[in-house]
Amino acid sequence: MNDTAVPHPDAAPALRWLVAIGASAGGLDPLRALLGAARPRDDTAIVVAQHLSGPDGDVLVQLLQRSTAWTVRVIADGDALTPGTVHVCPPGLDVDLEDTRLRLRRAESLPRPSIDRLFAAIARTHGAHAIGIVLSGTGNDGLAGARDIHAAGGGVWLQDPATCAFASMPRALLDAGLADMVGTPAALGRRLQTLPGTDAPGAPRSRRAQARARQLALDRIAQRVGQA
Repeated sequence: MNDTAVPHPDAAPALRWLVAIGASAGGLDPLRALLGAARPRDDTAIVVAQHLSGPDGDVLVQLLQRSTAWTVRVIADGDALTPGTVHVCPPGLDVDLEDTRLRLRRAESLPRPSIDRLFAAIARTHGAHAIGIVLSGTGNDGLAGARDIHAAGGGVWLQDPATCAFASMPRALLDAGLADMVGTPAALGRRLQTLPGTDAPGAPRSRRAQARARQLALDRIAQRVGQA
C-alpha cells in the first residue's frame, strides 16, 4: 500500500512568498498603484500596514479593491495567510504572525499599526521568502524591521524617495543601506511577478544578504566578548 499523501484537487496552493507593505503619510496612492500593477499569484500573500489617520480598515479595503485583482480583506485575529490575498491590518492594532496565522495585538506605541513589528514577524516566519516594501511616509517606521528581514536573508524594496509625497520613511532605509530595490510603486508591483514560482528550487540568499548575515553574527559575537 502506498502511504504517500495525494493532494486533494481543491486543496489550497502552498504559500511560498510573504510580502509586507508599510505605508504612512502619502502612501495610499502608491499602495493602489503597486497593487494595481501586481497580478495575483497563487503562491504569494500580502500584508499591509498603513498608518491610518483617515479611512478606517473597511474603507481602505474598498479603495484598494477598486485598484487590484487581488482579493483584499481586513484582518481578523486568527486569519490564515491566504495566497492571492491582500490582508489589511485594521487601524489602532499591530499585526503579528504565529506560523501562518495572523494575530492582532494591542499597539504598544505610535505609529500604528507598526511596520517594524510586521517586518520582524515575516522575517521570523518566512526568512529568505519574506519581502518588506516601504512606501511614502514620515518618520522611520520599518527601519528596525528591515534589518530583521535582511538578517533572515529576505529582501527590502523601497519606493523611490523622489516619487514620494513624504520621503523620510524610505529615505531612512536607503541611507542605512537596506535597499535591495528602489523604484516607482508600479515597478515594485511588476517586480513581484518575477519572484521564483512554487515549482522553482528554494531561492538562495544573495551574496549581499549572506554578507549581511555574517556581519550581524560577527557583531553579536563581538558584543558578547566585550561583555564577558
